[in-house]
Amino acid sequence: MNNKLGAVIFDFDGVIAYTEEIHLKTFREVLAPFGISIESRRWYTEFVGVGGRSIMTTLLKENKIEEGSGELMEKRNSLFFEYIEKNKIEIVPGIHEFIEKLDEMELKKAIASGSRRKAITKITEQMGIINYFDAIICAEDVEKKKPDPECFLLAAKKLGVNPGHCLVLEDSPNGLNAAKSAGMPCVCVKNPY
Repeated sequence: MNNKLGAVIFDFDGVIAYTEEIHLKTFREVLAPFGISIESRRWYTEFVGVGGRSIMTTLLKENKIEEGSGELMEKRNSLFFEYIEKNKIEIVPGIHEFIEKLDEMELKKAIASGSRRKAITKITEQMGIINYFDAIICAEDVEKKKPDPECFLLAAKKLGVNPGHCLVLEDSPNGLNAAKSAGMPCVCVKNPY
């Protein structure tokens, strides 16, 4: 990395909002009738940051289930959105203050996440931080999910900042690998898991 930092790119789930448990809970609920269980350890080491459709496809294929992954993803997404409509999502402590500090430093800010735009918009509005970001890259904006670097490279492009001048904040192995592949320095954010 060059000495000149121009932007900070945040992952969303686990870095800004504590939503991973909700994702896991809703996947478990949809897949339980098929006898599929997901261990927490596997979820956090293998699936965090990958994208829902990939997770669903992997689990159905492993368990030799022919059920359409699209239909099951719709059910899963409905459960997730129902949950975030009815419940206040917990913000990661210190985010407000950190963003204010980045503003003082005149650094651009983006979110680059495998989550759906509807979810990120709803949660960041609920938290009162949606207008803090110069760009938001969501699942709908990219073809490849993390560990592919596409989301981070697109965020840098939208911010108008060289990838080597972007710092990524991530909490998953897939996200860390994506940042590394993008040529961006990365800080691993500690979280409850």
